[in-house]
This record gives sequence, C-alpha cells and structure tokens, in this order.
Amino acid sequence: VAGNARGETILAWTEGTGWQKGGSLAWQVFDQAGRPMGPESRIEGGIPVWGLATVVWLGGTIGPFETVHFDVRVEPAANYRVTIFAYDQGRGGGP
Repeated sequence: VAGNARGETILAWTEGTGWQKGGSLAWQVFDQAGRPMGPESRIEGGIPVWGLATVVWLGGTIGPFETVHFDVRVEPAANYRVTIFAYDQGRGGGP
C-alpha cells in the first residue's frame, strides 16, 4: 500500500503464487474517499518464483525529461523488474 499527497492510495497484491511458483501482480488505485479509480490492473506472470512486489508512488509532478530519484529497500537479487504502471500525461502543465 502506498499513497500520494492528493490522498489517493494504491493497493498491490499477488495472485496465483505458491511454494516454488510465481504468479501475477495486481493493483487497484483508490481516490480520497476510497472509491476505485478505474479497473483493477494486472501483469500476468509479473511475479517470478520467490519474487516479491514493492509499490512506490512517486507522486507530485514529474515533467518531461525530468528525473526522480528514490530509494526502496529490497533483498539482494540477481536482477529486479521495474514496471511503470501509469503515467498521466498532461497533469501539472505537461504536454
């Protein structure tokens, strides 16, 4: 679970995972009143065997060609998958 300055919340979970079995990553975004903002989203096969999901909401306005740095504590691994699930083009005066 993560939130932003506007009071929106994202809830992420895994589906179909088990012992020595990966699964899917799913998430839902909620508004300030707790109402879903659109349909649930899902990446089939998005969680590898022994994998974990981490949610980071950068929030704020990130303009075109800008960089945002953030830190997330994770267990050491051979590789990581980063997925940008949404980008609202045009918010905050962007193109």
